[in-house]
Amino acid sequence: MGREIPYSKFFKNYLIPNQPCIFSKKFTEDWNCRKNWITADGKPNFQRLLHEFDETPVPVANCSAKEYNSNPKQILPFKEFIQYWREYIQNGHSSPKGCLYLKDWHMQSKKEESSPVWDFFLMVGHNKVKCLLCPKEMTYNNYTSSMLRHYRALHEHAQTTNNLYQSNQINIYPK
Repeated sequence: MGREIPYSKFFKNYLIPNQPCIFSKKFTEDWNCRKNWITADGKPNFQRLLHEFDETPVPVANCSAKEYNSNPKQILPFKEFIQYWREYIQNGHSSPKGCLYLKDWHMQSKKEESSPVWDFFLMVGHNKVKCLLCPKEMTYNNYTSSMLRHYRALHEHAQTTNNLYQSNQINIYPK
């Protein structure tokens, strides 16, 4: 998907049919997560992430364990998850703690700046998806599926209650 897309086209082609889309590199070049959260070689910028979120409490799931058909979760300071992540990478993507997954949909909302993509998702209620942060080796698991089911539920609810913001004329992204 290119940098500019009318909301009506995005709504019709992706939201209504619940189709995934891939944003082009140009589309995301100004996002804080692209400019500051990764290094020039595409690795996590742990120093910057710690600067922004150091003691922020975040929910972390252990994807290597099951409790009541779900993965147990705990709240950790962000810096503890970063410490785990560094060790996980150093140990060849393995850890005695298991496969931990940080799933915080509200973390970015605590920051003042945002990226324009969220204009597409800030449509229903106050429970807004903002940030999903994890090592790339962990990007598809039950939590990614959960996030996608959450999107579907939001869109289905919005369609049935007419709460979805619609615009046929507005371009979401400035030129």
